[in-house]
Amino acid sequence: MFRDHYTGRFARVVDEAVTWDEVAGVDLHGFENPEFQPWSTEVWSRVRALGKTTKAHAGEFAPAADVRRAVEVLGTRRVQHGLSAIHDPAALALLREHDVTLDMTPISNVKLRAVPSMREHPIARFLDAGIRCTVSTDDPMLFGNQLNDDYLALATDAGLSRATLLKIARNGFEVADLPAAAKQRYFGELAALAAE
Repeated sequence: MFRDHYTGRFARVVDEAVTWDEVAGVDLHGFENPEFQPWSTEVWSRVRALGKTTKAHAGEFAPAADVRRAVEVLGTRRVQHGLSAIHDPAALALLREHDVTLDMTPISNVKLRAVPSMREHPIARFLDAGIRCTVSTDDPMLFGNQLNDDYLALATDAGLSRATLLKIARNGFEVADLPAAAKQRYFGELAALAAE
């Protein structure tokens, strides 16, 4: 949901929906303005108490303080984008300290001009700083790409190594909402690819 949409009837729908077994978690997405609203902390805490995942879009266009607030105020351990944190040593330290995962969308970031080019995408710098990063597509219907396209762009245009791409894929499975046995199967497949 958007940062300012928890009002009236929609708030009641959210309050009910987060209790459904079919809902694995919630994501505060969309525009990074306004700042997180007071209701966000309470709702996100309630969702986590139900054993569900909470995420927040932060730091794609807003400054690193937005990423810090997502972690400190909302308590989320999954941040969509988080790009601006690369320029803030305190934000990087906070992400490491709380084991926060940045879910990155390279093609979308370039198309929206959040980063100037794929070559300048900071995902490798985040990984070097000890931050877990994953790769996803953001909105494939809008941006016209699939997950493989993001990996291909990181390999060809950003110059990431095969080992780095496999690490990113493993990161995705580590934080995925999957049974442990399924994760182990995927880890095995990735290890086999690494050994080739």
